[in-house]
Amino acid sequence: GINAEYMGTTGFMSTYTHLQAYQESKGISKQNASWTLAISGIGNALARVIMGYLGDLGPRTRFSLFCLPLLGAAFSVLIIPAHPTWEMFLVWITVFDITSGTIISVYAAMLVDFVGLENLAACSGLFFSSQAIAQGLGPIIAGYIRDAGGDYMYSYIFCGSCMAAGALVMVLSLRERLTRAFYQKEPPEVELQETG
Repeated sequence: GINAEYMGTTGFMSTYTHLQAYQESKGISKQNASWTLAISGIGNALARVIMGYLGDLGPRTRFSLFCLPLLGAAFSVLIIPAHPTWEMFLVWITVFDITSGTIISVYAAMLVDFVGLENLAACSGLFFSSQAIAQGLGPIIAGYIRDAGGDYMYSYIFCGSCMAAGALVMVLSLRERLTRAFYQKEPPEVELQETG
């Protein structure tokens, strides 16, 4: 899970870091590029509230709400080079923010599902430490890729690939474990009373 988080966060944070500069490199005005970031918060906030509620429906739902949006976010970042206009950037950032807001809203519950409540404190430390390292290194690596390639498109391909790899690692390594834990729960015992 930590490896998946590291890879996903590496791509996730870099997406926002270079968004304004990428739009400006495509001929979008600085003001409109700034509005894209401002508007992006609305979809992210709504997704956190709505998907946080849906995440309370159980472990299988939380697993789906984590992995599927991570794949969706990765796919949306991989196709960003096809968005040359400001309007298309707005559509893209809305999709990206809904998927990323969903991921953030189920993080804590996913940790409990995977490691148990008794291990939550220790695993939260590892989880957020890996996230901090990825948040620091991701934009640096993406910037280097942009400088080497001469276009932000290459850094966005890197970001999307990192998120896709994180989602696939999460699916492959934890799906079986979560499913087994979900189905091994015994139903609560019910005392039957005889009626005369």
